[in-house]
Amino acid sequence: MSSMKGRKSKQDSRADEIRAELAEWNQQPESTRPSLRALARELGTSHQLVNHYLAGLDEWQAKRQCEEYRRLKDEIEAREKAEHRWCTPQEDPRVCIYGRKWLAQMFVVAREEALSHWRRQKKNLTTKQIKTLGELASRGHKGARKMLESMGKAEMVKK
Repeated sequence: MSSMKGRKSKQDSRADEIRAELAEWNQQPESTRPSLRALARELGTSHQLVNHYLAGLDEWQAKRQCEEYRRLKDEIEAREKAEHRWCTPQEDPRVCIYGRKWLAQMFVVAREEALSHWRRQKKNLTTKQIKTLGELASRGHKGARKMLESMGKAEMVKK
């Protein structure tokens, strides 16, 4: 039987498992965590694939958090609808908070998607996009700082 080529189906993919391990790895101080190659060996995958997932880790985490806030909000609203009732005084502020957090997280997802797009086309960024990267980097966004450094524009980071 010949081996299959191409992309694995979502159910066969270990992407979420690998990203979760990467998220834990990323939380450790650099001095104590194993190398990316060692992590790839431990996970039984390639360094290239782990590096690919690392590049999109912020976007993946933002999307996951966004989905979680929406799930929590929808869960409360579905319970109200199923029981044919209004929000209780305990549920109402939670629905509002989850709704606000969901909306705020949607902006984070949009920012991460924009950065991912810019990363792919970094030779053709506009002056405004580069300034935006500088502002994000000055606010502590590691991905923006790394992009500016790779473009030779580390001086764009505002102090």
